Amino acid sequence: MTSRFIGEDGDFLFEEPSKATANGGEMLVTSRCPNDGKLLKAAPHPASVELWCRRCRRSVLPVGVEMQVKARVDVPSYISANAERGLAWNAEGLAGDGLVDRTVREARELAAGSVTEDKVRRMSAWFARHLVDLDRPQNSNPDNEDYPGPGAVAWALWGGSPTNPRQAMNWADAKVASLDRAEQ
Repeated sequence: MTSRFIGEDGDFLFEEPSKATANGGEMLVTSRCPNDGKLLKAAPHPASVELWCRRCRRSVLPVGVEMQVKARVDVPSYISANAERGLAWNAEGLAGDGLVDRTVREARELAAGSVTEDKVRRMSAWFARHLVDLDRPQNSNPDNEDYPGPGAVAWALWGGSPTNPRQAMNWADAKVASLDRAEQ
């Protein structure tokens, strides 16, 4: 019976990809297992897709649907330019082995001028953690023969400048503080 399912998410199995969105957000569905009545964890769900309980493999009906709209944050032009530079360096094969698809996807969003609130919060933390990467000349000195190193490429993909890291760091920190104040 599992051959009919092409994906799974949380406690659900589904027959079509669960990444459908409406009005810029995802619908999150909750349900109960037909066998034991346990609450199934929320899963992104397009309304037209039938859901199945992963444990008992029986069809379930949603008991609750809510929209989660992902707020977008506009980024300054220098962050977009940095991300474009990072994408170009990545296309040249200069990124490190640790680069993940999500970073490249979000770099495209940065280059286009906006990202999710979650990305801004992660940017602030990422910049703080990876400032030490710029201690290596290959990551911070354009005159170095190995520039841009993988660390410089990563910084650019995250919207930062390897030669002027504080600009993007300060923006991300200030934006996170502003978002926090708005939530209060």
